[in-house]
Amino acid sequence: GKMERFRDQGEALCSVAQTLIFAGKSQEAAGFLKRARAVAEAHGFFSVECRACTGLAQLAIEQGRDEEGLDLLRNALAAAPLDEEEETSYELPVLLSLTSALLKTGALDEVEPLVVRFREAGKAESKRTGQLCYSELHSLITSAQLLQARGKPREAEGELRTLLDLAFANKAAVEKMMPGPQLLLREATLFLKSLDPSIGAPEQQSLTAELAQMRLGAM
Repeated sequence: GKMERFRDQGEALCSVAQTLIFAGKSQEAAGFLKRARAVAEAHGFFSVECRACTGLAQLAIEQGRDEEGLDLLRNALAAAPLDEEEETSYELPVLLSLTSALLKTGALDEVEPLVVRFREAGKAESKRTGQLCYSELHSLITSAQLLQARGKPREAEGELRTLLDLAFANKAAVEKMMPGPQLLLREATLFLKSLDPSIGAPEQQSLTAELAQMRLGAM
């Protein structure tokens, strides 16, 4: 029907914007995203509003307009649970972007409940799909970053070890996600080493060997 065509139009505008972003044409991309957001707000398409606001937020943050970016991400997160397409989760990528941005600005009180929400949403997505999802892994490193910022290095270390254990226990699922987890797992291992300098050569070699087995290359 007519409403379906409007939603398709909004989705198409977001897709064109994404292509322009990859091509380095940020200004043109912003124009398409603003049009998509207008369509979404006029017709109540929350999934389109979520995508458009997330895209605009990423552009704003890249251009140093952090507060504007954060407001757009908050708006995207508010729209995400209202998504009318139940089979697609828009919440996880927004939580990933918003928690990362808030941690960089040091807004620990605001980010803390969102990190908990990110962890729960990541676990729920893994359960729904029947295999480990990238967001669940990423939520653990985000949790570790928050704990480190709160002055809790041992708890942060625990989250990183959980992340690595989870990845190694689900190697087949992690290999399917490539190349995304490659940098994430390397970052987690280096983060762990910085928290616990006492990690000796044998343990470090063991981690490196595990990563290499997963076709992630040497540390």
